[in-house]
Amino acid sequence: MTHMIEKRRFPRLHTSIPVMLRHQGQLFPACLSNISKGGMRILTDHACISKNHPIEIIFDLDSTQTDIIINGHIKYLTQCDHQYIVGYEYSNLFSTSHRNIAQFIHDQLPLLN
Repeated sequence: MTHMIEKRRFPRLHTSIPVMLRHQGQLFPACLSNISKGGMRILTDHACISKNHPIEIIFDLDSTQTDIIINGHIKYLTQCDHQYIVGYEYSNLFSTSHRNIAQFIHDQLPLLN
């Protein structure tokens, strides 16, 4: 059996959460496919963004943590068929939204923390 070494700084929580991308005053629907304390991977049908551009993500973590707004930028953008895979890195690891995300991940991944 082959074991892969995890090179990421933070464990990923795989999920499927609808999000909105806010870029230059426009909103675009997308889906969060994984989330960590350092960033997230998002899937979208919209080619509205490009690498290194600032983007705001708006979403609900669960029924008690709603309207989370987190600022960051695009680390990578890959087209796969008619969809785009977006690697997103948070700009402020000390914001209230980031603390809410970190706590959510901690609660969901107790064995990895």
